[in-house]
Formats: sequence, structure tokens, C-alpha cells
Amino acid sequence: MCVVPLLATPPPRPSPSPASPASPPASPPTDQHPGPRCAEVYRLVWWTLDPAAAAVPEVRRLLAEVLPTWRIAAELADTLLLAASELVTNAVTHAAGVTAQIGVTLGLGRGRLQLEVSDSHPHCPPLPPRGGTHALDDAEAEGGRGLWIVHTAVTAADGRLDVLPGRVGKTLRIRVPV
Repeated sequence: MCVVPLLATPPPRPSPSPASPASPPASPPTDQHPGPRCAEVYRLVWWTLDPAAAAVPEVRRLLAEVLPTWRIAAELADTLLLAASELVTNAVTHAAGVTAQIGVTLGLGRGRLQLEVSDSHPHCPPLPPRGGTHALDDAEAEGGRGLWIVHTAVTAADGRLDVLPGRVGKTLRIRVPV
């Protein structure tokens, strides 16, 4: 039995903005990547947000409301809030010109929590190698630290960060055990 509180349809994925020329229509989530099967998820929520700076505190607020009701440990909740802030910030910063909305999905089931942030930008950022390092003291670097910090925090929580390319855009997915 699949229990999805207050929700009856799968989460919509972001579609390209009208200003994006010749972009194919957004595909349903199953076309972008295999999402959690119904039998594996017993809690699922999702939100769509405008790709604007206000999306970052909004997603933090929404997650901060949900995570305690799902009895997620405070330390893990802090990791997810950090990760969501960085991933949504990246979507706002790098994909706002081609993304009409940012999708955020949170699922809990089979002993793990899964957070996904989706946008319509085709670029998939490279992830640091598992156990790899990053030159945080490189004063010349203009970016890349945030994703490295997310990767490090998620790995420390025995989780993983993946980039899932879709037919339109991409999804960054975090999975952590609970």
C-alpha cells in the first residue's frame, strides 16, 4: 500500500521557460529518471518554486516543517536543510533563465530519505569523486564549493549525491539512511 499524504498525483517536473527556444516539452518524472516505486515510499511531498532568490528560504521553511513530523533526527535534518539550500541556490543561480519552476521532492521509505531538486537547465554539474578533496583555499575559484560541501555532508551522513540527467534538465538527488 502506498500512502502519500495529501497528494494524489506524481510531482510535476519543471518545464522550460517560455523564453527557452526550441525546447522539447517537459516529460513526466518517469521519463527523467526512475523515481521511488510506490511500494517503497510511504511518505512523499513535493513543491514547485519560482526560480528566484526567495525560493531558498521558502524551501528551508517547508522542509523544516515536514522533517520533524517525519521524526527525522535533528542532525540529519540540518544536513538536508544545508543541502536543499545549496541545490536550490544553484538552480536559481544557474538555471533561472531556462527554468520556469524548480521542483523539490522529499520522500521517506525503506529506511532512507530522498531529496531531489530538479530544473530545466541541461548542464549536469560534475560531482567530486567519492572520498575526494577540494581546494577550498583556492582564492581564484569562483564556484564549486557549495556542491563539494553538500557532497561532503551527505557522505558524512552515509548517503550519496547523484546527478540524474533528464530529457529536459536534470535532477540532483540525495539519499541518506534514517
